[in-house]
Amino acid sequence: MSEIILLRDAGNLLGEDWLKSILPKHFSLTLDSHSTGCQAKIHLQDASGQLLVWEGSVWYSNIYDFNDRNKTLGIQNDTQFARPLLEEFFRRVQSGYEERLALNEFNKQLSTEEKEKQRLETIQHFKTLLERP
Repeated sequence: MSEIILLRDAGNLLGEDWLKSILPKHFSLTLDSHSTGCQAKIHLQDASGQLLVWEGSVWYSNIYDFNDRNKTLGIQNDTQFARPLLEEFFRRVQSGYEERLALNEFNKQLSTEEKEKQRLETIQHFKTLLERP
């Protein structure tokens, strides 16, 4: 899964605040997801200003591709020094996203099993009801 798709999906599942909470110190995230696509930027920042470190976008129609003209998507050429921290961030996003998906699947399975248990109990209840004189 590409980094921008991961950010979009993890943002939808876990929330943008969660994504921001696992960013390394001095990094900030801007995530904009809407009906035409999703864009994200990661900056290094302090009191003196900010520096674009990573940028990504995904468009749901190629008519919006013009928005990416003259942009370097991914890690910016002059910010390679931040690569290890970004890679660790994306590993943590991937891990958190996969854990939540697994938990959701577990809960869905548990819900299915619980519904089946209730269905069998209901059948037994009415079966017993009909067996009474």
